[in-house]
Amino acid sequence: MIYQTAYQTAEHLKEILKNEFPATTFTVNVDKNHILSNINILWKDGPLSVDVHRTVDWMKGSYILKGIHYSSVENISYDRQRSTSKEENTDFQFFDLIDLVGEVIKAIWKFVF
Repeated sequence: MIYQTAYQTAEHLKEILKNEFPATTFTVNVDKNHILSNINILWKDGPLSVDVHRTVDWMKGSYILKGIHYSSVENISYDRQRSTSKEENTDFQFFDLIDLVGEVIKAIWKFVF
């Protein structure tokens, strides 16, 4: 197993997100204010949080990428921001509701299991 820093995991995340959602620009930050490193993923509009979560959540803890077993961060947080323009924002109101339902289900799932 290869142990890597949160910064190295962040680079893997950027690569995966760019391949999965090429039309969206993501910001991937490492927060070292916690006992364990936390990676924050930020983006504007584009894919829903639940879709980004499904794409990269498997990388928490330990993961296998391109045949190599890695161990790294314990927490990845997701923050999708909406456009402030009315024209851009109207299409996302329905999807924001879906996003919220997905976050609630995720929280319940963590609580139960």
